[in-house]
Amino acid sequence: SPNFEKLQADRPEVGVETYIDEGMGIINGSAPHLSKVIMNLVVNAYDAMSDGGTLTVKTERGELKALLNGYDGIEPGEYALVRIKDTGTGIEPEYLKKIFDPYFSRKKMGQKSGSGLGLSVVYGIVKDHKGYYDIISELNKGTEFILYFPLIETEQKDDYSRTNQLIVGNATRGTIIGKQRVLAVDDDESQREMVFEMLSSLGYIVDLAASGAEAIEKIKKQPVDIVVLDMILEDGFDGLDTFREIRKINSEQKVIIVSGYSATDRVEEMRRLGAGSYVRKPYTRKTLARAIRAELDKSDSPGKHLTATSS
Repeated sequence: SPNFEKLQADRPEVGVETYIDEGMGIINGSAPHLSKVIMNLVVNAYDAMSDGGTLTVKTERGELKALLNGYDGIEPGEYALVRIKDTGTGIEPEYLKKIFDPYFSRKKMGQKSGSGLGLSVVYGIVKDHKGYYDIISELNKGTEFILYFPLIETEQKDDYSRTNQLIVGNATRGTIIGKQRVLAVDDDESQREMVFEMLSSLGYIVDLAASGAEAIEKIKKQPVDIVVLDMILEDGFDGLDTFREIRKINSEQKVIIVSGYSATDRVEEMRRLGAGSYVRKPYTRKTLARAIRAELDKSDSPGKHLTATSS
């Protein structure tokens, strides 16, 4: 990809080796989403090798009853494996179970750990594809991420739009989503990208805001059916503050809350004031879709009854 070519040009001290199995078989999946997963892991590997090293990308096919490193449980069967390995700094053992928390990696580990800030994106997409992940790491020797995706028979090959329809059907009891408008508010760019891709693929019209103040200005100009509001935003103006200001614009505005932390008193106050579900990060597309659909289905969405004000 162009992004990878640029990364290679900027970091010539990192060597790249690839071992691609041409007889991998077929999986149900979205090429753009899986490309994002692989690129996130590649960038993390480069970050872990600040003094140079070797990146190895390998694909293989395997019939498995357990993950290679036992990081998680797995449904026995045939899988396509994608292995991305670096020779960087490695990850401390006590961090391995926590690295998919988007806030943990930012505050506790830093880029040179090899964890990066995109692992919540990886987690959500892999789980959406009914896949699994595994991590093998040793301090000062490197880290390997292994992704497992279930193989399907050739005659079962299906496009991702069909997969989307099935997921939506499971999440909404068959309800057609249509073109309802969602505003996703999060101060983390990778989280905004992930929410945009998840909800766009489900048929929503998605707008993004990086702060509570930006969200308020957007709602003044363009009403929305629902807001996906992160609880932790910029200092002094968090999700609760944003929610209160949004409700001044539209007292019936539908909102669901997302956060990488456990529910707090401020989350409970938002719910007492009328906010909908609380969704814990990292979440899958199905989890988010269910929460949004449940809130929208309570009654007609407010965005349908409002007209946009002039900018």
